[in-house]
Amino acid sequence: MQIFSISIFTSYLLRRNLFYMFVSLFMTMGIYLLVDVFERLDHFFVAGVDGFLIIQYFLFKIPLIISQTLPVIFLLSLVVQLSILKRTKELLALQAGGLRPIKLILFFIIYALLWSLITLLFSDVIGVEGAKRSEQIWKQNSSKNSSDNKIEDVWAKEKNYILHADFVNVTQRYGKNLSVFAVNEKMDELFLALTAKKFTIKDSTWELEDVVMRDMQTFQRTKIANQTLPIKQYFDRYFPKISSIDSSFFTMQELYLSFSELKRIGVASNRLETNFYGRISYSFTMLLMALFALAIASYNFGLYSSIGVSLLCVFLFYITYMVGLGAGEESILNPIIAAFAGNIIFSFLALLRIVYHYSNMGYVFQKFLWEKDDKFMSFGHRG
Repeated sequence: MQIFSISIFTSYLLRRNLFYMFVSLFMTMGIYLLVDVFERLDHFFVAGVDGFLIIQYFLFKIPLIISQTLPVIFLLSLVVQLSILKRTKELLALQAGGLRPIKLILFFIIYALLWSLITLLFSDVIGVEGAKRSEQIWKQNSSKNSSDNKIEDVWAKEKNYILHADFVNVTQRYGKNLSVFAVNEKMDELFLALTAKKFTIKDSTWELEDVVMRDMQTFQRTKIANQTLPIKQYFDRYFPKISSIDSSFFTMQELYLSFSELKRIGVASNRLETNFYGRISYSFTMLLMALFALAIASYNFGLYSSIGVSLLCVFLFYITYMVGLGAGEESILNPIIAAFAGNIIFSFLALLRIVYHYSNMGYVFQKFLWEKDDKFMSFGHRG
């Protein structure tokens, strides 16, 4: 009978939470798309893009919107659900009926872990593909009347060369701050590395200026005014697919293979590696959101106050998360630590509040304060 009652309770929690999640999801998508429509529709009209293609662009954008906003939506749905349960005295009735708080906490933790896995798979498969296609439509059609197509922080591979440029003007075919790594056919040995401050892309070659060449066998360093490389990499055919290194355009497998290959040949791969672990940590922020909701529910906030506090928590976490990713990309922190630092710090703080409220720690601490106040009052009375 107890198992049956728990299953009814679980089903009730799931149904209510999914309802709040879908309502929040549709509202968030509507606001996001409305902003995007006002921002990009003029560019499409100026370029004379077909209406059906414009609709495709916004449809392909939806999976990316969902994967980016799902943690916040999950938090809001839990906060609303728990606030309503408190306001209607349902939580009090359940506790009076023998439901231990630990069961409620474990339910939401397991539920959040399942959503974390769903978010990771969804963003890695549907989200990445949708982001690629929407970006391709945007790059191919929004800049038809533009004289410059510029991309930054570009990685490419041509023959036995691995290329990186800080800046490339695809239309005018020039760039700045180029790094070239020459490897053998098996891609397991680096034998030449060179840098150039400027380069020009010709039909079948690249013309490099202010070149510094390093022989990785003898470690000899040579400065050359000009150097020609037999490279036929134009970037214009890749332009619809490449902007900068943005993890939303790469699957987990692509990110892993990319930074593993760069590490194997001795090239710094902190940016790609941080993006890889950042994708995992962002998916598992669903667990952090559940802890946030449980911690906020432990206070006597109203519904609107709880929503405001939850948004403040998300804001603080997001700042910490972005600072961590930046530190990882700049090699200040280890990529794993950089990606998970925000999750670990805020999860610890939320758990501390949950344990304090739902265990005897809070009761003992409050009793200690009360006894201390009583002693102080009685001492003052005797005086």
